[in-house]
Amino acid sequence: MTSQAEHENPCTLLCSSPSPFRELCALDEDSFVFCLEGDTDVYEGSVSELKKSSQQNPGKLFCRVPYFGIPLVLKGGKTGRFVVVVPTDKNENAEKIEEWVTAVDSLSQASIPAPVRGRWNAAAVHKESIYLRMKNDPQLFIAPPAQLCVGPPNYLASLCDTIPLVGSPLNARENLKFAGGLGGAMVVWDEAGESGVATVADGEVKISRVATDGEERVTTAVVSAVEKTPGLPPGVALLVGTASGHVYIPRFIHDSVLRWDRVFESETDAKISALVLLPDKSLVFSQGTQLMLYEVNGINFCQEAAQLSPAISAMRRLVFEGGEGADVELVVKANEGGEGERGDVGNEKVFGAKFMLSANCEFFRSAFHGPFKESTNTTFPIPDTTFEALRCVVLYLHTDMVELETPFVVEVAALARFLGLSRLQSQAEWYASKRVSLTTCASLLLSAERLNFPELRTKCINFAGKNIKEAYKAPGFASLSKETMFEIFQAQHQ
Repeated sequence: MTSQAEHENPCTLLCSSPSPFRELCALDEDSFVFCLEGDTDVYEGSVSELKKSSQQNPGKLFCRVPYFGIPLVLKGGKTGRFVVVVPTDKNENAEKIEEWVTAVDSLSQASIPAPVRGRWNAAAVHKESIYLRMKNDPQLFIAPPAQLCVGPPNYLASLCDTIPLVGSPLNARENLKFAGGLGGAMVVWDEAGESGVATVADGEVKISRVATDGEERVTTAVVSAVEKTPGLPPGVALLVGTASGHVYIPRFIHDSVLRWDRVFESETDAKISALVLLPDKSLVFSQGTQLMLYEVNGINFCQEAAQLSPAISAMRRLVFEGGEGADVELVVKANEGGEGERGDVGNEKVFGAKFMLSANCEFFRSAFHGPFKESTNTTFPIPDTTFEALRCVVLYLHTDMVELETPFVVEVAALARFLGLSRLQSQAEWYASKRVSLTTCASLLLSAERLNFPELRTKCINFAGKNIKEAYKAPGFASLSKETMFEIFQAQHQ
């Protein structure tokens, strides 16, 4: 049975894009992140800004991603929220992807060692952990929050847990997808047309409710929400998009569906490929290259926004953009004579507040409050480092956040050592040790030698020795010294 919900607000076109939309995920009260077909990067869109724009530009770049992925928003942590991009089976070598991209906002991004590798066709956030599934796999992988940051606690024995998926027939479906949930309930759906709710308890995920009423509906997108009915505890609810361009709410009674309420009926019958419900009950969904907005009234659904910490947000903007509160510009000091490896990088600036730098680092406390001329200067040069490493360290001193990427992680460890930041140095060294691979071994080894990190150097040499045929082809291997090459060949026989 299908009933038509009555709504006064029409569906409006937010914008068009050059390529079809493939992912949508709520970011905060007014904005969302999305991906486009054929494009690996993640973009950010704002409903209020799109309403005022010419409808030609769907949004701005949120983070650059070297693989096709699913952007997921996690709540909590120091920042209040952050985005993790999970690689999918659309990548040719998905199981070999070694790093996941993370970002708090569009100002910067970082990479974390992949908590687990696989050909994921489904990923969703549930209880602030990421649940992952490969096609036909009877179990789910769970990446806990502690593994989605730099330097996980030592007490964690493994990167990911597993949990069995039970409940016929959906649990055996090849293209089973997830859409988060509430409490012990998780929303699941299948492209064949069925959707339902699974309970997460007693060490298993059990699909108990299946929404079907005999009619042929091809489910193409699902979003979960919290339903609040007066006098009843909050419950999990579904909004279902279909290949015919309609949006439904399946109404359950016990473990079966009572009816399907039609929320929206498309005039074009164009497939809904992704949809998201924002906290103000704005339903944003995609139909091909068009992004549509529908104001959903008359339902008691709500969606909690993932709020970015105002204090963290303000400090991040201060470091990246300057402005009010920033009273010093930090630059990489050029080599003598203005030539050499770092002789041309002094124009890139990192901004800071002297009181924050002084409060968290003895080096800056002495520099800014001592009898030296630097104490009154508004520009402060830092020697023997890179812009990316300097920005990472300054951000850490203002926010206690660690944002690392492999190309500059050893430089971060070296700068942290120079400034006496032992915790940051330890985290950077841990990160570097986890990033030793066929593609990074040579570059990390060269950095370890240049910046004097003997433990990392030894690990790289041993890894290269055990994988000499493959490592020899890696970029940078030909730049190693004869002494280092001799040690690598010796490591083959250890």
